[in-house]
Amino acid sequence: MMHLSDGGHFENYGLLPLLKLRLPKILVVNGSEIKSVDDYARDIIAAMEHARKLFNCSFTSMTDGTDVLTEIKNKFVGKHLRKYEFKVHYSKNNSEDDNGVSEGHIVLIAPRSPENPKKVKCLAAIKLWCCCGQSDKNGLVENQTWVDNNCEGKELDEKMWGPGPYLTEDDVKDIEGCPGGFGCCECCHKNCCDCCGSCFKFPRHPTANQFYTPRMFTAYHREGYRACMECNHFLENDN
Repeated sequence: MMHLSDGGHFENYGLLPLLKLRLPKILVVNGSEIKSVDDYARDIIAAMEHARKLFNCSFTSMTDGTDVLTEIKNKFVGKHLRKYEFKVHYSKNNSEDDNGVSEGHIVLIAPRSPENPKKVKCLAAIKLWCCCGQSDKNGLVENQTWVDNNCEGKELDEKMWGPGPYLTEDDVKDIEGCPGGFGCCECCHKNCCDCCGSCFKFPRHPTANQFYTPRMFTAYHREGYRACMECNHFLENDN
């Protein structure tokens, strides 16, 4: 089941209707406007607070079962992860919504700013690009391309899609700032001032912007693909 939300009065994820259905697995993709690093936890915390009040749900971490609020701020926000997992515990009731599911597994993924240098550490990348990337003893992978065992031997055009899902700061520096944040053509990619550069830093462009240039679309596609790589195991595992 897919539930698409364009924002609302309560929460931006469209998570509440899914919690009402008491689903055992929920994948949440953060596509909201991010103005600062702290905003990565803003909407998910608001959604959990409403779920506690409306459905008497409780939320705990996947590791030690403690309350999720402290961990999400320290781990997901503080460490700049693209994926955060936690559990939802549904209350027992006799309503028509009670399908017998008492616990659910929620995965939240979100885009992040690229890192430099070009080497990045990611276990998902080791799995997907082991055939074409070289990794060292620390699990660092470099030279990733779109080629992998799941692409049926097909390669994407690098001019259109880039060499692979791993962006660097150099890949996105030309699409940040204003009017780059609202660019409708390639010539708009220009940073006019330091203030605008911080406001429209990738991937924090305003969601009201409907004028994506080819370079902006490519950058967001690559980062979105990378973020989705993090949840492969969650989607493949039936448990």
